[in-house]
Amino acid sequence: MSAVIEQLNERFGTQFTESERLFLAQIREDATQSDKIRQTALANTYDNFELAVFEQLATIMLERMAGNDQFVNRCLNDPDFRTVIFGGLAKELFEAIRDESAV
Repeated sequence: MSAVIEQLNERFGTQFTESERLFLAQIREDATQSDKIRQTALANTYDNFELAVFEQLATIMLERMAGNDQFVNRCLNDPDFRTVIFGGLAKELFEAIRDESAV
């Protein structure tokens, strides 16, 4: 996915980073788990697969976006859920920043 991010940045003048790479990796993982996409890959040449998979990838991307939306809404609206998420993030951030500074 890093190569895709580099290509987008070069071609479109964007400044996508690791965050976008991770999002695309999530889409790739979801697509890899799709029986329909797996069957399409196994039954076609790459060119035919590429044409057939575009709509399926768009659907996966929209589903991932909706899932993230639900997750964010719960983080913001459920105090107990937020405490677990933000507490975990705070701990990981603190440790990562301290480890990075120690080098």
